Amino acid sequence: MYIHFVDSEIRRYQFEKDGHYFFIYNPGTEWYPKFDQLAKSNPLPVGFCGYFHNLELLCGLLHHVLRPSLGPDAVFHILVPSNGPLIMPDPVLFPAAIGKLHIKGELDAVNNGCPYVWMNIRNITQNLVLDSVGNMQEPDSWREVASLATFLGAWAVSGGSALISTVALSPVLGPATVVWWLASGIGALHGSAALAGSVQNSEGWDVNPRILGSSFCG
Repeated sequence: MYIHFVDSEIRRYQFEKDGHYFFIYNPGTEWYPKFDQLAKSNPLPVGFCGYFHNLELLCGLLHHVLRPSLGPDAVFHILVPSNGPLIMPDPVLFPAAIGKLHIKGELDAVNNGCPYVWMNIRNITQNLVLDSVGNMQEPDSWREVASLATFLGAWAVSGGSALISTVALSPVLGPATVVWWLASGIGALHGSAALAGSVQNSEGWDVNPRILGSSFCG
């Protein structure tokens, strides 16, 4: 359950000199009641600041409210627990003014330690730390690799072959294994060459990144 992951992360930093503040981000909400019940029975350590299903709102709060209030030395942690692949393909920017920010996910033990969480973050600054979170590269550097992975994944027929493929190639292809894993599930319905071509030419590669928190109206 998510609460064990959160509790463990908070306790890792409880003796650090700088203040550490922890937030959960997950686009789902179905786990809220169980999480609240467990947190009531076993309260989380000091530093837990709540959960959010809206990353835009969370980043707006960090940027415009909490950073000015807590000062430059505070470290913000966005914890992204997940029971399965969580892929956020839209390109985004974290404002530099958020300051020290750690984004922490979990690794899939079955699929060779591949991260569950994948984001598409552009222009990562030195204050932004990704821990067990995969980041998609700039489009020109891995568009062809993703296309190749999609071609091979679409060729796979069963979910079992997809799993084997992902385990075998995740150290080699990195984020492209996510595309492979998804594509293999629909390989029987689409031609692999056509699917690879659609990945290669997708307009999504050329979308301008969105600045997270830019629409915040606090």
